[in-house]
Amino acid sequence: EAYNVISVGLIRLGRYQEAIQLLENTVRRFPNNSDLQLQLAVAYINRGDLKTGRNILHQTAKVDPRNPQIYLKIGQIMQEQEDLEGALQAYEKAVSLNSNSVEAQARIGEILLVQEKYMMAVVIYRRVLELIPQNPGAYYNLGLALKGRNRRKEAIKVVKKARKLYLSLDDIQGVQQAEALLEQLKK
Repeated sequence: EAYNVISVGLIRLGRYQEAIQLLENTVRRFPNNSDLQLQLAVAYINRGDLKTGRNILHQTAKVDPRNPQIYLKIGQIMQEQEDLEGALQAYEKAVSLNSNSVEAQARIGEILLVQEKYMMAVVIYRRVLELIPQNPGAYYNLGLALKGRNRRKEAIKVVKKARKLYLSLDDIQGVQQAEALLEQLKK
């Protein structure tokens, strides 16, 4: 536990090499601790060594195949590398292990929007909003998915809700983004 806390602190401070050294030594002592391995992968990834980080994640998934955080991180890496199908599979695995994973569900929605699979994206974002009903980004993305399905009235309603939530958070960029989408929807 203490090693995990220290390594998280080092990673947050951007001291990746120190975190890697600490974690490599600690993982040798506790080879079945998937949390430590996950932190080691994160440290490598943040340092820019995606290949090593990804390899560690895949090894960790073999050690602890029931840990949704591992698949979430694998999905993030694959999404960053524009392997959308691989990312989608990893996120779906994370959701199968934890159906309440808002982050995994939201990322699935992002990919579905890019792939223009709007009906599935609508379903996903409705699920996200069941889990966190005050999330303006989920309302905004639901609006995009509804727009893609030519359901403009519904899209306008949810994007207005997104704008209202962005306003309550003083998120000017979010408000502007929502207003721009509303303008498109009203044309």
